[in-house]
Amino acid sequence: MQKNFWKTKKLHIFVAQKKIAMAYEWFISYRRKTGGENQAQKVAEILSKYVGKDKVFYDRESMREGNDWSEQIDAALDTAKHFVLLVNEASADEDQSNNKGGYWYEIETALNLNKEITLIEYDKKSYEEITTKYTSLKRVQRVTFNGEYNFAFEERLCKHFKFDYKAENTSAPTVINNTYTNTGSGKQVNLPDNNGNITISL
Repeated sequence: MQKNFWKTKKLHIFVAQKKIAMAYEWFISYRRKTGGENQAQKVAEILSKYVGKDKVFYDRESMREGNDWSEQIDAALDTAKHFVLLVNEASADEDQSNNKGGYWYEIETALNLNKEITLIEYDKKSYEEITTKYTSLKRVQRVTFNGEYNFAFEERLCKHFKFDYKAENTSAPTVINNTYTNTGSGKQVNLPDNNGNITISL
């Protein structure tokens, strides 16, 4: 039964791909509550900067009018190699997550399709709840978000995904003695300590 289900699903996805005619390589999955949309947009902007906007599926910008939204999600999930899972305070909420095209549906599909999953943790409690529900997520690579400083977060993502941060940011802050120096502002921002905390010196 499980095999037949995924065969039928694959056929539907193939039809949707033909309609949408877009091959995404990165899929961003998130919950909109408690700032999730802003978090997803930030991640989408960073990914787009390095791989191109047309390669990143972020539903608020990638969905096309006139096509069934759930088919678009299925097609994007199928073509994408990378599944970027954002886990924030609302991620473990039950409401509508299991619906077709919902957050947990996206997770289950990514797991079944053996996608390369990166988890970005914004909330530890939700991370623990989700990895209890989906134990295989405990084995995926994780980036922990510990601050609001764009350059620090961007550089951490670049390091994780092996993007060339310096090539794209010629005026980026430099690191001296474990401290960022931003020549434009004159401020110093310490690199995350062992607990992931970031401090800034004015």
